[in-house]
Amino acid sequence: MDLIKQNWKLATGLAAAAVTGAIAGVVVSELKNNSKRNANQVIGTPQKWIRVGAVCEIILYPIKSCKGVSVHQANCTKIGLKASKYLRDRIFMVVNDRNAFQTQRQIPKMALINVTVNDNRIILTSPGVDSIVFIPPEDKPELRKSCRVFEDKIAEALDCGDEVATWLSKFLEKDGLRLLFHSQENTQRELTSLQQKFPNFTPEDKGAFSDQTSYMLMTEESIKMLNTKLEKAVSHRNFRPSILVTGVTDPFSEDYWGYVRVGDYGPVFKSSKPCTRCKLTTVDPDKGIFDEKGEPLSTLTKLVRTYGNKKVDELVGNQAVIGLQLGLLQGDGGIIRVGDPVFAAVL
Repeated sequence: MDLIKQNWKLATGLAAAAVTGAIAGVVVSELKNNSKRNANQVIGTPQKWIRVGAVCEIILYPIKSCKGVSVHQANCTKIGLKASKYLRDRIFMVVNDRNAFQTQRQIPKMALINVTVNDNRIILTSPGVDSIVFIPPEDKPELRKSCRVFEDKIAEALDCGDEVATWLSKFLEKDGLRLLFHSQENTQRELTSLQQKFPNFTPEDKGAFSDQTSYMLMTEESIKMLNTKLEKAVSHRNFRPSILVTGVTDPFSEDYWGYVRVGDYGPVFKSSKPCTRCKLTTVDPDKGIFDEKGEPLSTLTKLVRTYGNKKVDELVGNQAVIGLQLGLLQGDGGIIRVGDPVFAAVL
């Protein structure tokens, strides 16, 4: 069994006082208060790390729920990965005529929209239609709109104009769609009532238009293990991680990683919660249609696991989980690259 997992299980079985000491010689933590967290929450600074794998792919999704863009390197910001001014993770979002976010859950055909970022020009292409080019808007009062991601209210986003709105509505066969741009450098979102219950989830972990947190990490080994139980194999494209890791010794060991560092001296992330999954995972990324058997979600739901924390186990229950939701703890502006070693630690 993966050494990180062994020691995480040991740590969660110890009394709180013991946690501040050495845990099986793997992690020494220094706890400190953080005024922005709940009174019963703390942030740890791991002192010892174990190498668990390497980054094999970095993916940005400039328009939420459209195709991803793989890059060799990216900067880490509080609201997600950034490769250039507009090639950023989930910085654009499609909304309906009530300014509520739209994803492949409602419109699976969104999976077929390719996004290319060329300086300040955004190019959208899809099968059977002419491409469209638009330039992200500058901040003007008349373009500002409020919108929602689930129950999160986002106070200010900028409308990208009628031309791209018409293109999206026509291709996706749904009237009234608009495209919004998150121009601010900080999240505008607060924790939901459910997110507040997770002991390590803080408001700073939230991104621009992402569902939960500004980063999501997965391992190839977890996907490979899942595929042994499926009739038709899936890939990371069904799950849309921002950081894909390879070389771990134990599938789903990321469930137990409290902290992740990318690179020998790179950015440090903290685990906010396990990544619970929905019907979006059942969209065929090549066809833009739902899987008739509800896979891989149906099988994934049956893989009941524990996550090293009793409270987290209770909150997750029997939901499908694959991947780890992360917030950026240290290294704002730092660079991660494909091939970088990945280290994990627990408290």
